[in-house]
Amino acid sequence: MADTADKAKTATQLWRFEIENNKYTIINKSTGAKIDAGFDSAKKISNMILNENPAAEWELIKIGNYFNIKSTKVPTGGGSSNIYAHQGSNWDNRNYVLMLEVSTYNATANSKFKFVEFEKFEIEYSTDDKEIWYYISSAHPDYKDKGIKDAATESFPYVNFTLETIEESNEYQQWKVVKKSNAANEEKVHLINKVTKNLIQAKSVTNEFYKYTQATTDLSSDKGWTTKYLQRGQFEISGEEEDGVYRYLNASNSEKKYPDFYDENESLNSTFAWFFKKVEGYWTSTPVIDGENIFKVYSRNRYVIVEGSDNYTIHTIEGIKVNKEKQLPPGIYLVTVEGKTTKLLVK
Repeated sequence: MADTADKAKTATQLWRFEIENNKYTIINKSTGAKIDAGFDSAKKISNMILNENPAAEWELIKIGNYFNIKSTKVPTGGGSSNIYAHQGSNWDNRNYVLMLEVSTYNATANSKFKFVEFEKFEIEYSTDDKEIWYYISSAHPDYKDKGIKDAATESFPYVNFTLETIEESNEYQQWKVVKKSNAANEEKVHLINKVTKNLIQAKSVTNEFYKYTQATTDLSSDKGWTTKYLQRGQFEISGEEEDGVYRYLNASNSEKKYPDFYDENESLNSTFAWFFKKVEGYWTSTPVIDGENIFKVYSRNRYVIVEGSDNYTIHTIEGIKVNKEKQLPPGIYLVTVEGKTTKLLVK
């Protein structure tokens, strides 16, 4: 899937599954067209096509961590056993189309499919009626799980904001995003801290080679930031300074003598890329007490994390065991640690 900022393109790759009598209709988000079973007479292959009124429905057959997709209809002209979805290759000019093949292909990688829930990456703005808090964390692998913290009161020379490991109770790392004005076409935003009410100002002071972003509580003095979606949940954050130059919010460390240079073609996963993670969805936690031992159980980004023990299992509320290494759908789960069970809400 091409995760891009182009919403129209993304919509062509999103599918909705509607079930009736254990058979599925598969519908595209962009066009509303449905997947049907067809036959390509030129290539002499059965394949998956789009149709407003499909004759075929689909069965999902679990095979390990994947699924086979089986048609309920044999397409006219196709072989009677060609009813299983199969990713074609470029052999015999098949151009990677989704074919329909016989059951002997079921165990091969090209006949195994998985379904990934689409996560909509949009920043929600806070208003007078509703406040939404975020951790703003770097997308660079060297700064994994480190978020921007308001350090304006800590008397660092030039430095008003630091990048530190995200902590559940640290509200100095929590930010709301507020539009600069109420204009319908307003694109610029303020980033405001939960505790200090400081803004991460689109204004800097220079010390040798670095420009350090400054804090203020004066909304009128801040020109605001522009956020641009990249891919994979990452955003650039840029602002115009008083000299008319647009600069980009960048993560760095004290060991670097020179700052990184911004390259719009290399921004993804760089120090110029940022995640906005909702506070309410980042952490949920509960203690598990076993005698003198207290284990911390919490979820982060829909992964369950247990501190203090590797001996734990996760079940759905219906009692179905799930893979503890995988990201989970939102819901309530039963986490058993060292024989003690607790409920955990995953958001």
